[in-house]
This record gives sequence, C-alpha cells and structure tokens, in this order.
Amino acid sequence: LPHTPYEQPKNINTLNGGVARQFPPLEQGFVDHPFFSALLAGMAGIFDEAQGQRCRWNIRLHPYRIVTNDYEQGKPTPEGRHRDGVDYIIMMLVRRVGITGGITRVSSPDNTTLFEGMLA
Repeated sequence: LPHTPYEQPKNINTLNGGVARQFPPLEQGFVDHPFFSALLAGMAGIFDEAQGQRCRWNIRLHPYRIVTNDYEQGKPTPEGRHRDGVDYIIMMLVRRVGITGGITRVSSPDNTTLFEGMLA
C-alpha cells in the first residue's frame, strides 16, 4: 500500500487520537529486502493460524526510536497504557545499546498482564 499518515481514533489513543501523524516512509532498500518480505509473510502466517483461516491482512508498520539520556527518561507511551485498537500487534527490538531498565508489559483490556519482560 502507499505511504500514508498513521491515525488512531480518539477513543483508542487519548493523547494522539484523531491526529494524522506523519512518519517518514520506510527506506526503499528496507522495503525491498528479502528479509522484510519474509518477515511480513511469516507474521501473516502466524495471524492466519491464530484466526484459523487464511486472511488478507493490512499490516501497518511504523518504527519507533526511543531516545533517552542522563537527563531525560525515554517514554515510548506518554499517554500511559497504550492501546492500538488492532487485532494483533508485534513488537520487535532491533538494537539495544547502553540501556538499563525498559520493562515491556502487554495487558488484556481488563488490565490482566499477559506478558511482562525486557526485550533483549
């Protein structure tokens, strides 16, 4: 699909909902790389298996870079507990350098913790 702004409804994201956020397009070399195509196909296969049937998926990808330093704590979800409003989500850590802390928590809508750990 063509590059478009990323937008969520206000009831899903109270801080940035209703705002068409502009992220730079993915680099063409990344998009064209065989690993990227295999990654997307693999994710679609996992989603198909979870659904119990083959589906046509709209996968929205936006890489985030969380930058922090000695004076400021990086806050990937400034709105608090983050909700995407999608059926499935994958978080992938590409590089972790000079980092301490950083616990990731995935919760159900009733706030039951489904996963808690440090991506490494």
